[in-house]
Amino acid sequence: YAFARYRFPGRDIAFALVLVQLFIMPDILLVENYKTMSRLGLVDTLLAIGLPYFASAFAIFLLRQTFMGIPNELDEAARVEGAGPLQTLWRVYVPLAKPVYTAFALVSVSYHWNNFLWPLIIT
Repeated sequence: YAFARYRFPGRDIAFALVLVQLFIMPDILLVENYKTMSRLGLVDTLLAIGLPYFASAFAIFLLRQTFMGIPNELDEAARVEGAGPLQTLWRVYVPLAKPVYTAFALVSVSYHWNNFLWPLIIT
């Protein structure tokens, strides 16, 4: 949401770093992810299997593009009605992006369901 609607210093650089993450294969990060889970004491736990996948560069990119496609007039109308930024996000942007959330969930679950290497290493 912030990448699509707010102007702040370093926004384009931060988004470029998100895009660079799309080019990095997840298998390259296996050792570092394992070290992190070990330091947190999460080896052999169900949480450790899913934790590295909670933040997704693909989801950030997909939702940014979706939010950029939503007209600014809806944002302005919510402000006129007295909604703050968080209320605008939850009452305007999230409902309009439900099909995108569903599509991403299907793609993500399909990918992670077929991932055998990370659960094998972490458990």
